[in-house]
Amino acid sequence: MGSMRRVLFFLILALGPQLHAGECIDLFKADAEVILSREPGPELPAAYVENMKRVISAFTELLKPHDETYEVFIESMRELHRTEVLGETPSEFYWPVVHQLRNGKIIPPIYSEALHQAGKFRNEVKVIPVDESLVQVKELSAGTSEKIRLASLEQERIETHPSGIQITFFRPAIDGITEDALPTYEFARTTLIEYRYPPAKYLKKYLEQIKQSSDQVRSSLARYDKTETLKHLARYYHLLMVAHPFNRANNSLFMTEVNVVLTQLGMKPVYHGDLDYIIRSMSSDQAEKAFLTYVGD
Repeated sequence: MGSMRRVLFFLILALGPQLHAGECIDLFKADAEVILSREPGPELPAAYVENMKRVISAFTELLKPHDETYEVFIESMRELHRTEVLGETPSEFYWPVVHQLRNGKIIPPIYSEALHQAGKFRNEVKVIPVDESLVQVKELSAGTSEKIRLASLEQERIETHPSGIQITFFRPAIDGITEDALPTYEFARTTLIEYRYPPAKYLKKYLEQIKQSSDQVRSSLARYDKTETLKHLARYYHLLMVAHPFNRANNSLFMTEVNVVLTQLGMKPVYHGDLDYIIRSMSSDQAEKAFLTYVGD
């Protein structure tokens, strides 16, 4: 990205959609709930919607043909996340609610936490407990009857916990990612108890692959090659969901980017659904098939 393109990119972020009031924003007005939401529900917070208008404007500009270095790509990703999270004033910040109980209450979004983490890649090993329902057969929420099974995970090893319980470890095979950098699922007997994102020290490996997929999406989109664009978009999204580069507000950003590309291909946007939870458990081939099914190709 040349210096003039960088200037335009940051002007768009600063001034908002009025700089780019084309078809993408017109479509956004009609389908904002679908483009930005996991599922149909209550009206979206106004601040979040306004922040994402700016994200969509800037990302649409970034989809235009251009060459960029890895460093510029990374800064653009960080800036999009900052725009999504912080808005223009403290009253416009967006930080997902943590669905965990603290003294019997859901943890609300906290501005200081959002301010501290906006645009910053995670720097620790992130471990999350996993809802057992995600191990079961999942039906996609994009209006298709095809189902995805998480049982396709590849077995890594079995260890015996000091308590005597056997722990089974699974890792999905991902093209271009070495074994030590893969995510890990842990099962106690048949219950999925924990999911470990790749260690943060391996984020650069993922980001290099993500940048390559981003370049391929942009190139195939410029040729209006729908098949190739969706193939590369599937890998782009899959790698992002596995890498989980930011502590929070990942899927809301990257699934919105997916919807922007879909609309440019003449396809309908899709609710975010549970695709992020499902696809991160899959090998590259499985993820591509699941993604294409989900978006309705």
